[in-house]
Amino acid sequence: MLRQRVLQPNDIHCVSGCGNTEIADHLFIECDIFGSIWNLVWQWLGITFVSSGGIGDHFTQIIHLVGMSRSSHSFFKVIRLACVWAIWKERNHCIFKNVASDPNALLDKVKLNSFL
Repeated sequence: MLRQRVLQPNDIHCVSGCGNTEIADHLFIECDIFGSIWNLVWQWLGITFVSSGGIGDHFTQIIHLVGMSRSSHSFFKVIRLACVWAIWKERNHCIFKNVASDPNALLDKVKLNSFL
């Protein structure tokens, strides 16, 4: 999209202001603002979780949490989707409404969306 001039060179940077290139692994896992939501969610749920690898590995780990019952797997899928949705919507708010992101506000959105 840069070559076709749809995006400007500055448009490839993460909207959180960290200066990194915005790719899926960065936005959803590595970003200090958006990626930090996962640690807040694990604290909220009382789970010790160490993520490894990229976004695909991260999501696979969530689905296959060791020691969890099969019925809880659906619950964690909902939480994962609520996180992704909250991050994506917050990213768009940063771009289109010039609104700063707060990880704790994101956590509140995840909680609300996961129970809806």
